[in-house]
Amino acid sequence: MKKLLLLSVSFLCLSSSWAQDVKRFEVEFPFGMTGNALNDFIGFSMGCEARLNSQKSPVDVGLQVSAAGTIGETFGYEPGALIWGGLVSSRVYVDYNFHQQHDDAFFAGVGVGVADFMQDYYPDTRKHTLRPVLAPRVGGEFYHHLRFTMECQLLPSAPNFFLISVGVVLGGGLKKN
Repeated sequence: MKKLLLLSVSFLCLSSSWAQDVKRFEVEFPFGMTGNALNDFIGFSMGCEARLNSQKSPVDVGLQVSAAGTIGETFGYEPGALIWGGLVSSRVYVDYNFHQQHDDAFFAGVGVGVADFMQDYYPDTRKHTLRPVLAPRVGGEFYHHLRFTMECQLLPSAPNFFLISVGVVLGGGLKKN
């Protein structure tokens, strides 16, 4: 663990010499498709992320609040059958940006936070489970205002959610000289 911490600090110190010419603050509104290991259904996701772009390194920090859900069929269930699974979560992300000064920049990051995993059972039972969440993600930002993201939200003792989203970014972009 100490070696990993030392390596991380060394990497951040080294990367701080690479100045970014990007604006300091941006907001993203991601929309996408989601699924989980609980069932075979595909669902929806939407959220909002506020990001602070570092001026001294290619590392960004953001806070995201999102909702994701999978919906099953609305008929044909016996009492006790699961008809809906959802996740409302908030996470703090740290992203590393590759080639931030180009129109097509790729990133990899990880988020840590808390999630409320909800399950609705037929006919009228709802179960909430509050869990910590770890969310690794990769993606690309195109022309500094369109962002594609693939993410996995890992929850202990609950189904893991995957997410593929397209986000519209307001603010951000390159600084004007």
